[in-house]
Amino acid sequence: MADPLGVWTTSVPNRSPTLIIVTVLFTVITTLFFAFRQGWRWAHRQRGWDDVMAALAYLLLVLQSVLGGISAHYGFGKHLYQIKPTATRALEYFFLYQICYKLLGGFTKLTFCFLYLRIFKQKPFQHLVIVVASIVAAGSLAFALGTVLQCQPVHRAWDRTVPGHCVSNTGFWFAHAAFNTFFDIIVRLTDSSGAIPG
Repeated sequence: MADPLGVWTTSVPNRSPTLIIVTVLFTVITTLFFAFRQGWRWAHRQRGWDDVMAALAYLLLVLQSVLGGISAHYGFGKHLYQIKPTATRALEYFFLYQICYKLLGGFTKLTFCFLYLRIFKQKPFQHLVIVVASIVAAGSLAFALGTVLQCQPVHRAWDRTVPGHCVSNTGFWFAHAAFNTFFDIIVRLTDSSGAIPG
């Protein structure tokens, strides 16, 4: 059953249209850039592991966008009390959306790390990139697993009527935001660390 109020309703406070419009817009823009990048790389026979990471990131983005849309279809973006009949389904798809989000950030950073490994040939620099990439991969996987296991039993994450317990969402979100932002900066600084292309 879909949200009885509808995705585009204006009769109640509703952020669903914003979620869908922004998601579709940025997915389309990303698709154009991704297709151009991959097409150019294949045409010039310059494929590498960075292309694999970019493809995985893109697939996760598409999956995340679909899950966000389904969640909005069930009422995500409205006040919880207004979507009681469909709230559990909305939160279930948002739960899956969050897992994709944690992994997407990791694959995006790994795309840059593998690009650096392909371009820059200095061994000390490559060792630094491998360390950063390893931490990013481990951290992203840990946060994704943390999202899956945030509640015991797992389905309590989207249905709070189920007996059990959950970790503090606020603390977990802040921890992930700090990790994500810090390594965004580290990956960017790695690029400007003075390595000379080989």
